[in-house]
Amino acid sequence: MSSGPGNTSEYTRFNLDRCTVTSRATEGEYVEYSCSGRGDAGLFAALGDGRMDLDAGVRNERFEGLSAFNDIGAQIEWRLHGGVPVAIIFRYRDATPEGRAAGRSVLAVEKVGRPGAPGCRVAQLAGSTAQVNQRAREIADRTAPGFPCGRGQVTYIGNSR
Repeated sequence: MSSGPGNTSEYTRFNLDRCTVTSRATEGEYVEYSCSGRGDAGLFAALGDGRMDLDAGVRNERFEGLSAFNDIGAQIEWRLHGGVPVAIIFRYRDATPEGRAAGRSVLAVEKVGRPGAPGCRVAQLAGSTAQVNQRAREIADRTAPGFPCGRGQVTYIGNSR
C-alpha cells in the first residue's frame, strides 16, 4: 500500500505477552516492555493505570496515550519511505465500559525514533473518521518524518483523546 511516492506499508504483530519486562515500578501499577518490531526498530510499550503507550525505534520519556482506559490492537502498520521506517500506525481500543459498548477506537500515528532522537506522537484519529486508515497514512507520510518531537502540536481528529 502506498499514499505517496516511495511510501509503503509493512505489518507486524503486537502481543504484550511476547514482550520482555524491562522495568516495573516498586509502587503502583507501571510496567515497561521491550517488544519485537521490524528489523532493528523495536517497539517499547508502557502500561500504567490501565492505559498504554507505544514507542517505536527507541523509547521516549513521554507517556502518550488516550485519557480513557485502553489497550492496543494486535496489528502495527509500519510506514516506510524508501524502505526506512518513519512512522507506525496502531489502534487503541477504549476499554472503559462506555467505550467498549460503543466500539470506540483511535488510530495513533507515532514517529519512529532513532538513537539520540526519540520519536513521539504525531496524531490521533477517531476510528469512526471517514477513510481513517488512509488519513492516518497521509499524516504519517507527510508529517512524521520532519515532526519536531517535544515542540510540535499533536493533531487530534474527532473523538480521539
